[in-house]
Amino acid sequence: MSDERIRERLPDRPGDLEAPPTVPLYERTAFREADRGRILELLKARGLVFDNLAPGGILVPDRLRAVDLPDEAVPDGSWKYEVEFLPEKVFLRFVAKEYDVIRNHLSRCFRNQVIWNVSGTDEVRLEAHYSPPGNTRPYILIRSATAQCSVPEKLATRIQVLLDEIYEVEEPKSPLPALVRIGEPEPVPSNIASAPQTRGLTHMNDRALPLLEPLKLFHQIGVKCLKAKRGAFSFKQMAKEGLGQNDRALRAEMIKVSRFFYDYFVKFGHPEKGNSFKTKDDDPAAWPTEKVIHCAEREKSRICEPIGRWAWELTRDWLVDQRVIAPDE
Repeated sequence: MSDERIRERLPDRPGDLEAPPTVPLYERTAFREADRGRILELLKARGLVFDNLAPGGILVPDRLRAVDLPDEAVPDGSWKYEVEFLPEKVFLRFVAKEYDVIRNHLSRCFRNQVIWNVSGTDEVRLEAHYSPPGNTRPYILIRSATAQCSVPEKLATRIQVLLDEIYEVEEPKSPLPALVRIGEPEPVPSNIASAPQTRGLTHMNDRALPLLEPLKLFHQIGVKCLKAKRGAFSFKQMAKEGLGQNDRALRAEMIKVSRFFYDYFVKFGHPEKGNSFKTKDDDPAAWPTEKVIHCAEREKSRICEPIGRWAWELTRDWLVDQRVIAPDE
């Protein structure tokens, strides 16, 4: 939407406080350019409009039209970004954030599809399937836009990171989405104890990589708890002891970790509880024995037993595999 069109929709007016009460208050008060600016900043803060890096105007994702998605076979090696609930605003915000690197906007940006040019001639088509038929969960399909070929895992993970950042803001209480490769089903064991080879965090399709920093913090907190011989800790104290974060930021990072492990244990099970792990850490009614980290406001925080201890051990092993920490740390 151009600056001229914005001024047409939100025109200046002098106002008339002496007008009779029958005239709406909105029309009786003055409206200036500064007022228009405040309204636009509020809309931007709520993610309804975005700055356009091209000269002038704003981006209004909600004005995009929907298209009929292609009815054709999806090649093996494509990916599904599966979610419990997919609001349109997640996909629209992705389009808005990536708008300036998308060529030929009018032919490539829609409410339910975008063709995203990654680099050079590499192009990926993202399709938002908000209400797929049957019992299929909503998903964003990630497939090649130029040929019937696979999408590299590294590229799919890059898109996942961008979408996760948006999804965590828009749906903070929902489980994080899963990235699933089409045509290459991964084994899902009935119990992690009977299949130890599937215990590693690498079986979350690289979902651990975007959470590297929060997982490192989780490991550091666990080390300090072990040295103190207790599971309880204080976010404020951890910040004072040099973890480089204030207490609120630390709490937010640990909530990300707890949601990640919620999805992990639901999918792969727990050695003592099988696949019955269904409790979220931010559920106030949940028992501490069913949580990873108890980090409620104004309550003593702790890495819970046995779930939290098992999550910490998985984190330690994964960080060793990634060569982030030494085996004896």
